[in-house]
Amino acid sequence: MNKKVIAVYYPQFHSIKENDHAWGKGFTDWDRVKSTNPLFEDHYQPREPLNEKYYDLTNPETIAEQVELAQKYGIHGFCFYHYWFDGKLLLEKPLELFFKNTDLKMPFCLSWANETWTKRWVGDHKSVIQKQTHHPDKETWKKHFEYLLPMFLDDRYIKIDKKPVFLFYQPSIITNLKEMMVYWQELAISEGLNGIYFVATKRQKNLPQTVKSDFDAVMKYQPQEAYNCNNFGGRSVFSRMMTNVSFAFPEHIRNRVSKIKDKAAKLNKFDSQKLWDSIIKNAYKPVNEFSGKIFESIYVNWDNTPRYGSKGNVFSLVEPLEFEHYISEMFKKMDQNNAEYIFVNAWNEWAEGAYLEPDKKYGYQYLEAIYKSLNK
Repeated sequence: MNKKVIAVYYPQFHSIKENDHAWGKGFTDWDRVKSTNPLFEDHYQPREPLNEKYYDLTNPETIAEQVELAQKYGIHGFCFYHYWFDGKLLLEKPLELFFKNTDLKMPFCLSWANETWTKRWVGDHKSVIQKQTHHPDKETWKKHFEYLLPMFLDDRYIKIDKKPVFLFYQPSIITNLKEMMVYWQELAISEGLNGIYFVATKRQKNLPQTVKSDFDAVMKYQPQEAYNCNNFGGRSVFSRMMTNVSFAFPEHIRNRVSKIKDKAAKLNKFDSQKLWDSIIKNAYKPVNEFSGKIFESIYVNWDNTPRYGSKGNVFSLVEPLEFEHYISEMFKKMDQNNAEYIFVNAWNEWAEGAYLEPDKKYGYQYLEAIYKSLNK
């Protein structure tokens, strides 16, 4: 079967008033990316885009360039993160610019990132930037559906069984989810669609009952899904690394190493090889009595210290050749299971080290790994 890679696309690289109020005037994720410092020896930070391309996603030319680059290296489509708060949209401009430019022949779908925004990056879960209430009434549901409908009807929108694919990031927190989904199905059919193909994002071990019974598919979101479903020990990698540092150095060097060790002790550091082995081993296995389709995902790298600092999670760096090996194994699994789509985290999640876009250190090598693996 023809394998199709869908890259998750994050729209946060432009300023909005809510982030201005929370983080400072003109804030975007680039601020976090630029201000990051290494927290241990050989820590690959900061991550810098190739040619210092700290773009603004309100620029239509940027989105057009991204589409061209993605398609050049075999990316089938984008899965845009969609932020809807009972009628209020946030970070919607990149998606809307993409959608309005019908010359961009890139297939796409949406994932509703339906969480409350807080300042949890800095350990402040109580400071709410934007509340997500999930009002359980048909008027609110219909308003949301009507916003989505023009995209659902677009020829570029990814469909399965002639149904537009729509993902929920956190289905378990939606009030009256089953009733909302039934209502949306009715609305979709009344608009000439075959219905909606609902996909639940799986980031934990057990699926809620409503997911088991009401969703067409689950998408195993990596690396969180493998991390949460398996026991991966953190910090020990740091302990071994720092213990092996020679202390036959002048005092100021020893003091510096000691400070690095203190920072490292707070981090959660994980072995990517173990994680990838788990992802590949468990690919397409049955999930908690779920009878629907399973979509697997892959990730490029993961290091969210730009957001969380010394409280972040860091998975050991996967070099491009390693990445090519891992995804080639996943593509074999796709063939064995007659799977058509696989998601990748992500196209441009720079603040968490999960990006396919070229950077100064590796250039286009991760994209080239995708292309080579698809064409083997």
